[in-house]
Amino acid sequence: MKITNATDYAIRAIIYMAQNKEKKSFMRSELSKECSIPDSFLGKILQALKKSEILTSNRGKFGGYSISKNLEDITFYDIITAVEGNIYK
Repeated sequence: MKITNATDYAIRAIIYMAQNKEKKSFMRSELSKECSIPDSFLGKILQALKKSEILTSNRGKFGGYSISKNLEDITFYDIITAVEGNIYK
């Protein structure tokens, strides 16, 4: 199975957030820069991860995205289906 750019970017973002877990919240612009992901494309990916309850988001000065589950409970399958939808046809 080949993964799409969207899935690749989603995995990059989650890994970056997991490696920097002492920081509670991440701005989209930071994730875009640090993970080399186009900002407009990242917005759609982050929304998909939020809809799947992998991430949460908060507005305001100290807002941003954060991982909403225990890292041990997030699988590659969860990330792939959040971004791609059902992969079984």
